[in-house]
Amino acid sequence: MVGITKANFEDVFPTVETAIRKAEFIALDAEFTGLQLNKQTKSTLFDTSEERYAKLRRTISNITICQIGVSAFVKDPDSENKYIAHTFNFYLYPPVFGPVDVRFTCQASSLRFLCKYNFDFNKFIYDGISYLNAEQEQQIQQYLDRKDLFQGVERDVDESAIQKLLSTVAEWMFGSETDKPLEIVKDDEDLLYTQDYILHSELRNRFPDIWTTIDKTK
Repeated sequence: MVGITKANFEDVFPTVETAIRKAEFIALDAEFTGLQLNKQTKSTLFDTSEERYAKLRRTISNITICQIGVSAFVKDPDSENKYIAHTFNFYLYPPVFGPVDVRFTCQASSLRFLCKYNFDFNKFIYDGISYLNAEQEQQIQQYLDRKDLFQGVERDVDESAIQKLLSTVAEWMFGSETDKPLEIVKDDEDLLYTQDYILHSELRNRFPDIWTTIDKTK
């Protein structure tokens, strides 16, 4: 089984994609922060398919998936009745980006169940892979188009660190070595956890004549 977090997602994804494309069938398993929202959303034997779906949808909209397992069963070319299972375990965490700041419910019994089976809550919170549903993607795209992604949103950043960064770039622009690219390393503790988008946005808005990129090799 391969454990996947945001740290190794891009490296492992090609392997996951290949396994899924070759698979004869796929099995999914998920862990949630809760299973039942309230008595009104509890399924009964008298529910129609539509009613049951509506209850499940209401519940899942208020909790979050913290882990999802995918097993891709690929037929063994050397055997007619044998399959090779490629299993991947994804830690997930709701996104915090611009206007999207997901709130979700936790159920004590569900968390206790996860603890019983040694669920790693640190990986869930610190290393979980962020994702967007269709509605969230559309919302962010609209804000991006209007260039006001963080308008009215409290930014969890150190403004003094941002100003220090801007001063560094300004000194470089008006210095004598503008023919050489300026490399900024996010080793400053105040910048380390600042979203890259905020840094790019601040720099490009303040200095329209520059372009910023991320060096993923470092």
